[in-house]
Amino acid sequence: MSEIIERAKVNAAISKTMKAVQTVSKDDKNDHGNYRSQYASVGSVMTKVKEAASHGLSFTQLVDYEDGIGMHLKTYIMHTSGDEKIGRYPIAVD
Repeated sequence: MSEIIERAKVNAAISKTMKAVQTVSKDDKNDHGNYRSQYASVGSVMTKVKEAASHGLSFTQLVDYEDGIGMHLKTYIMHTSGDEKIGRYPIAVD
């Protein structure tokens, strides 16, 4: 199958997922020291991620190192068609 068709499938699945999955609610609190905040727990986030599976999507993340880029969190969004999208988020290392 052509790369354009595969990309169209993953893009359509991401679009359907974004329409179907509601915002993750901040269901937990951080009450430690001066840092008081609310956040979405891992369980809450994973519940929403699992909803994406009904549209043929899955994901994984890993910490990676590449020369010229450094340490980063690499996120893979994968589709049952075999296509994937990859994103990087830098990690500061002191």
